[in-house]
Amino acid sequence: MRRQPALLSTLFALTLVAQPPVPVQEPPKPEAPPVAVPAAPPEAVPVPATPGTPDTKPAEPAKTAEPVPAAAPEPVPPAAATGILFFYRESRFVGMALRPSVFVDDVEVAYISSGSYLKVAVKPGDHSVYTDEKKDALTFPIEAGKTYYFRVSIRMGLLKGHGKVEPVDEETGLKEVTEWKSKLTYTEKILRPEMVVKD
Repeated sequence: MRRQPALLSTLFALTLVAQPPVPVQEPPKPEAPPVAVPAAPPEAVPVPATPGTPDTKPAEPAKTAEPVPAAAPEPVPPAAATGILFFYRESRFVGMALRPSVFVDDVEVAYISSGSYLKVAVKPGDHSVYTDEKKDALTFPIEAGKTYYFRVSIRMGLLKGHGKVEPVDEETGLKEVTEWKSKLTYTEKILRPEMVVKD
C-alpha cells in the first residue's frame, strides 16, 4: 500500500517531462493608423433650367469690337533736322504794288511783299526755288541745321515786273535784313503755312 503513492508520483513526473514546453506568445505589435486620402470633389452637374422659370445666371453682355486708334499725325521735325530757306525783300517804292510768289520745289508757298521776309523749312537734300516763272528755278543742296538766304528783287518787264531770286551768303543776308528792317510776311499772304517757320 505504501508503494502506490510513490508509483503515482513517478508517473506524474514522467508525464510532465514528456509534455512539450508551452511557447511564450509575444504581445501583438500595434498597427500604423491608416492614412486618410482626401476624396476628389464631385464634379458639378449642370442643372437644366426648368421651362417657364427664369435662369438664375445673368447673361453676359455682348462684347463690342474695340475701336481702332487713329494713326498719329506725322511729327514736325525739329529745327536741327531741317534746313531753312530765308527769302527777304527790300522795301522800295518801285514795284511796291507787286507781290511775286515764292515757289519751293514747284509748290507756291506764299506771296512776298515789299519789305518782308519768309522762312521755309525743308528736309535735307536738293531743292529748287524760284518766283513767278519756273524757267528761272535754281537748285541747291540743303543741309540740316543751316539757313540759306535768298534776296528777292523785282525785274521790270515789258508789261509788268516779275520777281527774281538771288542767293547770297549768310553774312550779307543777315546784314541786309537788319538794315532793311524786314518784317515777317503777313499770314493772309501765306498759302502753305505748314511749310513756313514763324518767329
